[in-house]
Amino acid sequence: MTFDYAYSSYTEEDIMADEELYDIYQQQQSSDQDGRPFKPTKPTPLSIQTYDQMPIIESRFMPKVLADRVFDIATRMNCPPEFPYTALMISIATLIGTKLGVYPKKNDPDFYVSSTLWGMIIGKSGSMKTPAQSIAMQKIQSLHNNILKESEGKVLAHKKAIKRIQTQINRHEKNGGNLDEIHTLNDQLEDLYANAPALQTIIVNDATREALHSAVANTQNGVLLKLDEIKTLFNIIDKFGSEAYRQTLLEFWNGTESLTSLRVGSGHTYTRRGYVSILGGIQPKTLMNYIKTSELKGTADDGFLYRFQLTFHPQLPPFKDSDNAPNMEIVKELGDIMEFLLKWDSQNDPNKMDYRSSYNEIVGISFDPQAQVIFSQWYEQLMTRIRSDSDHSKRVDFDEDKLNELLSKYAAIVCKIALVYHAIEAAPKGEISGFISKLNLLRAIVVSDILEEHGKKIYASGKKGGDGDTNLALRILLKYRSEPLRSKAHTSGMSVSNISRDWFYDNMDKSDIEDALELLINHGWLKSAFIGGANRPTTKYTLAPHVHKYLVEEKDYLSKSAAPQWQSIWQDALEKELEMELMLSQKYDYSTSESDHEEEPPHPYYDIK
Repeated sequence: MTFDYAYSSYTEEDIMADEELYDIYQQQQSSDQDGRPFKPTKPTPLSIQTYDQMPIIESRFMPKVLADRVFDIATRMNCPPEFPYTALMISIATLIGTKLGVYPKKNDPDFYVSSTLWGMIIGKSGSMKTPAQSIAMQKIQSLHNNILKESEGKVLAHKKAIKRIQTQINRHEKNGGNLDEIHTLNDQLEDLYANAPALQTIIVNDATREALHSAVANTQNGVLLKLDEIKTLFNIIDKFGSEAYRQTLLEFWNGTESLTSLRVGSGHTYTRRGYVSILGGIQPKTLMNYIKTSELKGTADDGFLYRFQLTFHPQLPPFKDSDNAPNMEIVKELGDIMEFLLKWDSQNDPNKMDYRSSYNEIVGISFDPQAQVIFSQWYEQLMTRIRSDSDHSKRVDFDEDKLNELLSKYAAIVCKIALVYHAIEAAPKGEISGFISKLNLLRAIVVSDILEEHGKKIYASGKKGGDGDTNLALRILLKYRSEPLRSKAHTSGMSVSNISRDWFYDNMDKSDIEDALELLINHGWLKSAFIGGANRPTTKYTLAPHVHKYLVEEKDYLSKSAAPQWQSIWQDALEKELEMELMLSQKYDYSTSESDHEEEPPHPYYDIK
C-alpha cells in the first residue's frame, strides 16, 4: 500500500492488522455470480455547510437613534448587534401594543397586522446574550416597575376602603343603626367589589397559562412574556393536556382576538384583545433538539415555532475588551421615545383622521403611496415564491416545505418592523402620522431577507439528517479514528450507551447519537450488529471494514460547502432611498437662513415610481 499515514492515529502494525482483517472480510463475504468476492464500496464523505458569511444587521437598516443604542450596547458587551436589536425591537413593539397596527392593503379592511413580536436570542454560554438583553430592556423594565408600583398602591387603597366600609357596617349592625345607612354602605361595598383595580404590568416572567391569562386580562394594552430561557415555555406547552394553552398563545400572537377563559372554581376572565409579545434566550443545541423533536412529533405543523420571526443565529465577533460608559444622550433619547409610546393614545393624536379602523374598531395605519406600490410588488413576489413548485431553496439540505412555512409569516414581520421603525421616528414630534414611509418599509424588507438566511441556518441544523446530526456524526467518526485498532470500539463494538458514557460523559442525548449513527451507516462508515439474547439485547457499532484509509485526509471523510452568499434584491433600492434622504436633508437644511432656499422640498407622495 502506498498511501500516507503521517496524519493518522494508527501505527504501521495497526494498518497491517487492518489489511489482514480486510482480507479475512473479503473471504467471508458471499460471492457474486462469477465467484468473485464482494468488495465494499468507498464510504461517502459527510456533507456539511459552513456559515462564514452570514448577513448581519447594520445601522443603515434601522432608524438612527435605534442604531446608535444597538451598537453602543453591542460594542460595550462585545456581542453581536442582533442581541440588543431583538430585545429593543420587541420592547418597543410591546409599548405600542394594541393601540396601533398596520393595514397593508390600500382598500382591504380585513388584512390587519398587529405589533406583536416574538423572538429568540440564540447564543452559547458566555456569548453575553443575557447581559445584552438586560441592558436593552432597562427602560421598559423601569416603566414596568413604575406601573406596577402605581397599581399596587391603588389595590392597597381599594382593600383599605373595603375594610373601612365593612367596619362601619359591622358597627351599625352591632349598635342597631339606621337601616338606610346600612343599605347605603352595602351599595358602596358592592360598587367597590365590582370595580376592583387590578395589578397593571408590562412584563411577565411566569410562563404558566394562569399567570399569563390574568396579566393579559388586567392589562388591555398587552404584555411582554420575558424569559431568560425560552425552553421553559416550550416545556409547558408540549406537556400532554396543554393543547388549549398552545392555541391561546397563537391567538395572542394575532393580537386581535377577544378571549374568554372559563375555569372551574375560579370564574372566568375576559380579554378584549389578547396581545402577548415573547422574548427569551436559548442555546443553539437546545433549539436544534427542540426543532427536531417538534418535527418528529408533528407539533411544528401549527406554525408555533415559525412565529418566532425576529430570531437571528449570529456569529460571535472577535473578542475586544471594552471599558466605555454608555452614551447617556442616546439612552435618554430612546428612553423618551419609549415613554411617549407607552402613554400615547390614538384618540388624542392630531393625525387620527388618517388612521384606519375595521368593523371591530382596531386602529391601524397604512403605507404612503410610494411605499404601497413597493409593498404590493414585494408581497406578490413573496406569495409567488411560496406557491410556486419551481422555487427551490438554494440550500440542498433545507426542506422546501419548511422554507415556505417560514416565508408565510414574513408579510407580517415586514409590517411589524416597519411599524416599529415608523413609531420610533415619529415619537420625537409628539405625534404618529398615519402613513409609513418608503424608507422604513425598505429597511424592514431588507431585515426580513436577513432573517430568512438566519432561519435557513436554524431550521437546517434542527432537521433530521441536517447539519446538527452531521456535526455529531463527524465527532463520533473521529472518536472511532482515535481509538486503537484492537480496542473495544473496533472489536466488540460500541453501543449507544457506550458512546454516550465513554466519549461524551453522558452529556449527549441518546436519540441524537442514534440519528448520527444512522447517518454514518447510510454513508458507509459504520456497520451495526444486533447482539445479545432476549434479556438484554443491544446493537453494537463498529467501523466498516477497511475504511481507515479514508480517515487519513479530511477531504475523504468530510465535504464542506459554503452557504450561498447573501444577496437582497431590495438592498439596492434601500441604498438609493438613503442617498435621496441624505441629499434632501442637505439641500433643505432649515437650520440656516430661509433666504438660502429658493424652493420647497417635494412632497413625499409625489413622483411615485
